[in-house]
Amino acid sequence: MVESKSREQENGTADERWPRAMRSIGVSEETISEVVQATLPKKEDLLTLQEAAETYRVPYGTLVGWINAGHLPVGGRMPFPAPGGGKVLVDKNDVAYLAENRPKNGRPRKNGR
Repeated sequence: MVESKSREQENGTADERWPRAMRSIGVSEETISEVVQATLPKKEDLLTLQEAAETYRVPYGTLVGWINAGHLPVGGRMPFPAPGGGKVLVDKNDVAYLAENRPKNGRPRKNGR
C-alpha cells in the first residue's frame, strides 16, 4: 500500500510556506528572520481568554467560538504544570478588533471568495 502525504505534510503549513517562498526569490535569511519576528505577537500583547473576556467585555464562550470558527488565532499557550494543559493565549489587538467588529456567524471564507 502506498502512503500518500496530506497536502499540509507535502507543502508545509502557511507559516512555513511563505519563508520558503521568500528564500526562492533570493531574500536573505536575516531579512526573513526579521520579518518572522515582526509578525509574531509580542509577549506583552498576549492575554489569557479570561483576561481578554474581562478586558474587552466579551463573553468567554464567544472568544472560544471565535477561535473554533477561525476568526481569532491562538497566540500560544501558557505553560501549566499539570499534564495536558496550559491556558490559551490570544493577541489583545486581535480581540480588540473583533470586539469592535463582530464577525458574522460561521467560518471565514477561504481565499476571500
